Formats: sequence, structure tokens, C-alpha cells
Amino acid sequence: MIRLSIADRAAGLQGEVTLPASKSISNRALLLSSLCADGPAPIANLADCEDTRVMQAAFLPSSIIDVRGAGTAMRFLTAFYAGREGADVILTGIERMKQRPIAPLVDALRALGADITYMEREGCPPLHIRGRRLHGDVIDIDGSISSQYVSALLMIAPLTGARKLTLSGRIVSRPYIEMTRALMAHYGIGTAWDDSHTLRIASGTYHAAPLTVEGDWSAASYWLAFEAIAKQQNIPYGVTLEGLQTPSLQGDSVCAELLKPTSGQGYSATKHIDFTDCPDLVQTMAVAYCLLNEPFVFTGTESLRIKETDRIAALITELGKLGYELHYEDGTLMWNGNRSPQVPSSIATYNDHRMAMAFALAAMTHDYVLIENPEVVSKSYPGFWDDLSRVGFKVEEIKG
Repeated sequence: MIRLSIADRAAGLQGEVTLPASKSISNRALLLSSLCADGPAPIANLADCEDTRVMQAAFLPSSIIDVRGAGTAMRFLTAFYAGREGADVILTGIERMKQRPIAPLVDALRALGADITYMEREGCPPLHIRGRRLHGDVIDIDGSISSQYVSALLMIAPLTGARKLTLSGRIVSRPYIEMTRALMAHYGIGTAWDDSHTLRIASGTYHAAPLTVEGDWSAASYWLAFEAIAKQQNIPYGVTLEGLQTPSLQGDSVCAELLKPTSGQGYSATKHIDFTDCPDLVQTMAVAYCLLNEPFVFTGTESLRIKETDRIAALITELGKLGYELHYEDGTLMWNGNRSPQVPSSIATYNDHRMAMAFALAAMTHDYVLIENPEVVSKSYPGFWDDLSRVGFKVEEIKG
């Protein structure tokens, strides 16, 4: 557990932060590079985090691949090894990973001829995959559950001969699909939307091309929230962020707009935001808006219930400890401004990196915040607490 506070509120927060590289881009690049006909391509500024290290290790010879809590790796590697002739691997992970659904992706791959069996619980990992040549003209998948299913199928589609990918339902996290399309084009395979639910895939093979991974906008969201709260609290703030790219392949770059005060209203009017395209920002924005005393209505949050934890339940519980009474109904997360007495307690992180980083924001409006299992940030931003220390936060380890 750590105790996080601002070391000197009069001095505020000052310094330069080099943001980690995007793990979303890194993991896609690793898979696509491995599919290049002329060998792997060099990737500069690859993310140095648990999710990407897991992905790198998965391409080494092994019969058992443990992705731990890396959902992206689980989905991408399922598709990769299903089409890897001669492969015979078991894909597994931590207990939470064994509860996360993967059946829609497995069903789509089986329709192409994949040999995949569940080992414990039907519809969830671990998986036993015996790789073989996959074939199909059209790939069908429900787009309303996870964009990672779509991206996994899209990246291996050229190897199956598929020329069309059709999506049913309301498509979630579309910017991540666009990121995949852009990276496929970088490696030589073009795609195009025939309509809002149908992607056409060009024939051809992937070819190696150098790539430099841009800084992570999801990581930037915490710093932009720190800045917004600092301005409201009159805390001096002079932190500059290095490594971001605009325009960006990342849909989470919208965080910069979401943290601007509503014109002429400051932080007071109820924010109505649809997070269908950027669900990973919900935790940052929910905590930030509560601390800014800005009521909100968030829609498009259904996918949060099958992430690293049930992020909706986790937010309601942990923000409740800070006195904020949130409500959830039919995919909508709401806070109407109601506060109750704060419950003295530490913040649980549920083995979820975004819970730890989002609730670090509470140190801006409280004397301190206690955060359990702070090491979970290693999933995407291992240097988060060190970066906080460098700019003026006090990070104290509490034992026992």
C-alpha cells in the first residue's frame, strides 16, 4: 500500500514527464511484424510494460503461454496461433482472465477451420490451440462486445484468404479498429469500409517496415486530469508531457477535449458523454469529474464489466469511500452531485492498473490517499509512481 500526497502545495507540481509508449500500438505492431513475409520489422520505442512483455514472450517457442492479465494478448494470440500451422499451445492467464469471455472470437475462428478447445470453463480461457491453415472468404463477428476480437480477426484475415469482415451489433471502441487498419496499411495490407459494418480487405502479404511507437494517450489522461484539478484548486502546475503525437492513431487522445471546462460554465454543468469509442477513459473521467464537482452521465460503458475487473462496480464502491454516490443502469453510469460522508478507508485496485492511476487523482483534493497494491500499474505504466515523485508528489510505502 502507498500513501500519496502533494509534498508542498505551495510549490505545486513541476517537471517534465516522458510518457510510456502505447501498448495498444506496440502489441498490434508485434503481431503484424511477426506475420511479415520478409521477417520481423524493427519497432522503435516499444512499450516497456507487462502487457507488451507478455506479448513479446509469446512468440518464443513454448507449449504453454501465460498472458497473465493481458486481454489484448489473449485475443490477438488466439487468432495468431489458430492460423499457425503446426502450433500446439495452451493459452492461459490469471484467474480473472479465465472469467473473461472469448467464445465469440473462438466461434469466428472455428468457422475458418480453427482447432480450439476450452480446457476448464466453456467460453473462457484456458484454450488449447492446434494451429492449422485457415480458409474463408467472409469473416463474421459481433462488434458489440470487444474491438479486440475484431482487430485479432482483421490482422490475420489476409492469411486466410478472407476478403470481407462483417460486424453485427453496435460497434464498440471503433478507434481501436481504425488503429489496426492504419497499422495493417503500414505493413502493406489496405482495408476499406464498404459500409458502417463491412470491411473489405485487400489481398497480398505483409512486408517489413520500420515503425516508431507513439506515446500513450491513455497514460496522458491522468496527467491532463491532474492539471485540470490543479487549476481549480489553485495549485501551481508546470508539468510538461513528452512523447505524444497529434494527430494520433489512438482514440483516447480525445481525453484532452474531455478535460476542458465547458465554455462559460466552468466545471459545473452536467457532462453527457458517450464512451462507446473510448471506454478506457471512463475511470479517469469519473474520478476527475467527481473531484471537480462536475455531475455526469456516461453512456456506452457496457464493456467495462468484462475488463480487468468489473470496472463499474469498482468505481461505484471506491468513489463511495470518498463520499460520491454513483448509480448505474442499463449501460449508463451517473453522478448527480450527491455526496455522503467520506468513509475512512484505502482504495482497492482490484488488480486493475487504471483503478490505481485514476484514484491517484484524489491526492489533489485530499491531504492524502491510500492506494492498495500500487504495483498493478506495471501492466501499462510501470514508472507512474516514480514520475509522480519527480514532479512533486510524496509517495510513501506503508507496510503491514
